[in-house]
Amino acid sequence: MTFILHTSGPVKINTTVIGGIKSLGANLGSQVRGEQSSGEVYSRLVALYGQKPTMSFTTESISDALDQCGPLGVSLATKALTLYGSKILSGGAIDTTGHVSLLCALGILYPKTLSCAHQGDASISYDAMLFNDVDASDPFTLSTSAVLPTMVAVRKWTLSSVTLGNTTINQNMNVSVDFGIRCAGEGSDSNIRDSIVFIQSVEPKITVSSSKQGIIAAFLGATGACSIVLRERLAGGAFGSGRITLAATRGLTMQDTPFQASGNRPGEISLSGHIYWDGSTAPLTYTLS
Repeated sequence: MTFILHTSGPVKINTTVIGGIKSLGANLGSQVRGEQSSGEVYSRLVALYGQKPTMSFTTESISDALDQCGPLGVSLATKALTLYGSKILSGGAIDTTGHVSLLCALGILYPKTLSCAHQGDASISYDAMLFNDVDASDPFTLSTSAVLPTMVAVRKWTLSSVTLGNTTINQNMNVSVDFGIRCAGEGSDSNIRDSIVFIQSVEPKITVSSSKQGIIAAFLGATGACSIVLRERLAGGAFGSGRITLAATRGLTMQDTPFQASGNRPGEISLSGHIYWDGSTAPLTYTLS
């Protein structure tokens, strides 16, 4: 028997290859049930009642990913999603053939969270909720003889600046963005899989920890524009001119933790910007410059 292993490979959104992959996966979300009756301890029937297939990945190629799927997500009918598993050769190299691919062209792809720590590299996580027109169609198209797409150079990003409630937040230690997209699926007629998936709500939130005390003093919060800016990390010790900006015109900024410290470590505060809609522009926008 030939022993075969695969590791995480790249991701493709439409025709764009996304590198810098930290993790990826697919899940069928199978709901299998058995039931005992008439005082019997054994189930006389075990059946598949439903499936909620999903796909997910995390990448450091934030600009490439956001260029293809921004803060409000995208329909996979418009831009199909493909996950790749790279076949490993004995000795640690990647084989030239026999790779795995999982393709899905029905569903919603949307960003979940973006995070970055002081002196760290930013990463962004995506989820995809899938559906089928009919149960006879599989949620994924699986291949075990796929060819890996040609990789492109990975651009890495790190912290630059943060604004919450029209106030510049200094001495940032950690920042995260919850894109706040909540999706749901619906089916009928006891079909195994959903016949439609849709976005129920979008409630973005920016969370920041800082080592500078008293930046925002109001305990009842402050309203105003919110944004985070990431700068490009180059090889060596320099930063590039590239900038990623996630911005909102309206947000309510709250002090979640006015002060906390442990041992002899410097104390930090925790702030959160709760983004809301102005009735016209998207609540959270992305720009690359």
